[in-house]
Amino acid sequence: MSYSLLTQPWIPVRQAGQVRFVGLLELFASWDTWHDVHAVNPPRQIALYRFLIAIVHAALRGPATPHEYQALWADRQLADRICAYLQRWATRLDLLHPQHPFLQDVSMTHIGQTPIGKAVYQDANTPIIWFKPNDTPWLTLPDATQELLRMQSLELGGRKSDAVTPGPGRWMQGRHVFPTGASLRETLLLNLTRYEATEADQPVWEQDNPYGTGERHPKGYLDWLTYCERRILLTVAGDKVTHLRLASGWKLPTGSGSFYDHHQAFRFLLKEKVWAPLLLNPKQQLWEDSEAILHTVKDANKRPRIFDWLSDNRKLKNPQPVRVLGFAHAGGKQVAKPVHWVDDVLAIPASILEDADVWEWVKGAITLAKNFGNVFTGETLRYAPSPLPRGERETISAHLPSLQVALYSYIGQRFPGLLLTLADSDRAPTELKQWQESLKTYSQGLVSLLVNALPNYRSRAIAERMFHLAIYQAMPKPQQENAA
Repeated sequence: MSYSLLTQPWIPVRQAGQVRFVGLLELFASWDTWHDVHAVNPPRQIALYRFLIAIVHAALRGPATPHEYQALWADRQLADRICAYLQRWATRLDLLHPQHPFLQDVSMTHIGQTPIGKAVYQDANTPIIWFKPNDTPWLTLPDATQELLRMQSLELGGRKSDAVTPGPGRWMQGRHVFPTGASLRETLLLNLTRYEATEADQPVWEQDNPYGTGERHPKGYLDWLTYCERRILLTVAGDKVTHLRLASGWKLPTGSGSFYDHHQAFRFLLKEKVWAPLLLNPKQQLWEDSEAILHTVKDANKRPRIFDWLSDNRKLKNPQPVRVLGFAHAGGKQVAKPVHWVDDVLAIPASILEDADVWEWVKGAITLAKNFGNVFTGETLRYAPSPLPRGERETISAHLPSLQVALYSYIGQRFPGLLLTLADSDRAPTELKQWQESLKTYSQGLVSLLVNALPNYRSRAIAERMFHLAIYQAMPKPQQENAA
C-alpha cells in the first residue's frame, strides 16, 4: 500500500474563499496562487506551518546569509527546487511505506493497539475543543496525517493509551507568531530565518533511525522542527485509520526551546533559571501579551526572533500582517485537559518592531488599558468613602468581572487600530490622549450601568464616588492633576 504525501490530497489550502486539499507537489508548484493553509484548529495549523517551513529550509539548506535570503524572493525556480527535493525523499514521505512510514516507528509492533478516538479526541468529561462521536471511531488518511504532525509537538499529554502517559508537547503552551503574506509563497518565505546547514542536522524524514527514548538535544533547527516526542504506528483498514500504537519518544532538555525556536516569545523563570515560552493565559487577550510578543521590553523577555530577522533583512509591508496562534492545557495534574485556544491576526507597523521610541507610546497605551482594567476589580471597593450595605457591596463585587470583560473586549477591538496610529510618531501624543479619553468614557459608561442598578440614593452616591476615585487613579499623573 502507498499514500504519498507528495501526490495525495491531504493539506487543506484556501483559494478565493474556498478550501480544497492538495499534496505537497501541487502545494509548492502553485504556492503563489494559494491564499494560505487552512487547518480546522490552531494546533493543526501550527503543526502544518512548522512542517512546511522545515521542508523549505531542508530543500534550500539555507538561507545562510541575508543576501541568500533576499535572492529567494526573486528566484523563479524556487518551487521547482523544492519539488525536486521532495521527489528525492518520496519514499520517506509516504504514510503507508512498509519500511519508513511517515512519522511512524515500525519497531512498535509489540506494543498494544489503542483506538484512534481515545488517543486523538477528548473524552466527554473534559472541556471539549474537538470531539469525534463514538459511532465513527476512525480517521481519514488526510486527517490522520495532520494528526501525526500535531501529536509529535502539540499533544496534550495524559493517558493516551493503555500503557503510556506522555507529557505535553514542546509547542503546547504559548503563542506562535507567523508573519503572513498575500500568498502561501510569501508567507513561507517570510517565516524563513537564517539557517546554516550542518551535516548532523537533518529533518526526521532524512534520518535512518530518527526514533528513540530518553533526553536528547536537537542537532539543529531542522531537527528541532521535526523532533519526534512520540513513537507512533498507525493501524490502517482500507482508507481509514482505526487504531494506533503509542509510546514516549525523545525528551527535550528543559529550556532548550529558547535556543532553537524563532516563532515564540520566551520569559526567564528566575526560580528555575531557564527560559520558557510565554504562557498563553486563557484570561488574557492578545493586547495584554503584546509587550513580550512585539518588543523586548525587559531582559527577562525575548520576543520571537523571526521579528528580528525580518526587521534586519527585508523591507516589511507596513503594516505587516501577523497570524498569532495559541493553545493551552490546564497544566499540573490536569495536563490532558484543553482549556483555550486563540487564532488572531494583528497588523504590525514596522516601526513598532524596530523603533524603541515608538514602542514607548505603545507601551504607554497598554499600561493605560491595564490600569483601567483594575477599576473593575475588588481593589476599587477600598475607595468607598463610607461603608456600603452588605447587599450592595456583594452586588457590586458580583458584577465587576463582567464589567472588566466588557472593557477588555472594547480594548481588544480598538487595539489593532491603535497600533497603526501610534506608529506615526507625529500623531502618537494626540492619539494617546484620545485613547485615555476613550477608556475613561467607556469605563464611566460601564460604571453608570452598575450604579443605576443599585437600590437607593445613598448606595449610588457612595458607588459613584468610589468609582470616580478608581478612574482617577487609573489615569497618568498629568491627567490626575487636571481632573483634580
